[in-house]
Amino acid sequence: PVAKPKKTSAPKQKKSAPHAPVAATSVAPEQQAWNRGLLLERLMGDEELVMEVLQDFLSELPRELRKLGDVLSSDDLPLMERHAHSIKGMSACTGAEALASVAFKIEERAREEDAEGARSFLPALKKEWKRLKTELEEERAPRNHSRRTRT
Repeated sequence: PVAKPKKTSAPKQKKSAPHAPVAATSVAPEQQAWNRGLLLERLMGDEELVMEVLQDFLSELPRELRKLGDVLSSDDLPLMERHAHSIKGMSACTGAEALASVAFKIEERAREEDAEGARSFLPALKKEWKRLKTELEEERAPRNHSRRTRT
């Protein structure tokens, strides 16, 4: 006779303790500021739509970042989580992977009721936004810089 395996239940996981504040200055170096291919794939190769989505993203995101920055100075954790979630979603949908990653970390800390931990990611959020903005502005710049108009 073959012995039947014992039925064991997995130990219940405790809610993790809040993360200790970390000087969060960047995300993983292999993470792209912007994944153009991902956005292009999501928009089924429509280059014109990519530019339209980027325009909307670049006009909306600064407002969301300001809202999050304002709420990070308070202890309104639910609002902090909501704004970080919005930034994460907007960023992930447009291929801004590194920014989405930092916003997720802020959202996670706020959900864990760790305001200091959430605030510790503000420098990284600003850094990734700057990196992303530079990359997107280069993308939107005219492709042929050698072309000049005659006067």
